[in-house]
This record gives sequence, C-alpha cells and structure tokens, in this order.
Amino acid sequence: GNGNYLLEGRSTRHKILQKWMEEKENSRSSRGKKPRTKFASLTQDSCFWAHVEEALKDLENLKQDQYQKLHRLEMFERYVT
Repeated sequence: GNGNYLLEGRSTRHKILQKWMEEKENSRSSRGKKPRTKFASLTQDSCFWAHVEEALKDLENLKQDQYQKLHRLEMFERYVT
C-alpha cells in the first residue's frame, strides 16, 4: 500500500518476533556481553527488506520533488552502512 509498512502494515507476529530479538540483544548486554555491532548479514535483520521497500518509495517521492522524504533516505543510508 501507500502507508509506511514498518509502522502500519506489519502483522502482529512480525512485531512480536522483532521485540523478542531486541529483548534478547538487550539481555545479552545486561549480562556483560558485548552487544553485536553488526549482523552477520544484512538479511539477518528481520526488517531489512521492509526498510529497502520504504527507501524505494521515498526515492520515488523524491523524484516527484517531495524533498521531505530526504531525511528518511539519509537515515536508511546510515542504517545500511
């Protein structure tokens, strides 16, 4: 659709799985273990492809002179790198 998939379009099961992954990472750091600085691969992040899809939509909006999406693209660039 036209809405933001990460905020509005994901099913509850995906949100719960992401929450569990984040809690696991937080418990890892609370036990004195270093949190991961990078995933083993980009696709290990459960939301990676959703971020890609949102960036593609933002690029299309940017082509139509809707520059308010530029900030989100810059955030995506930092996320990927």
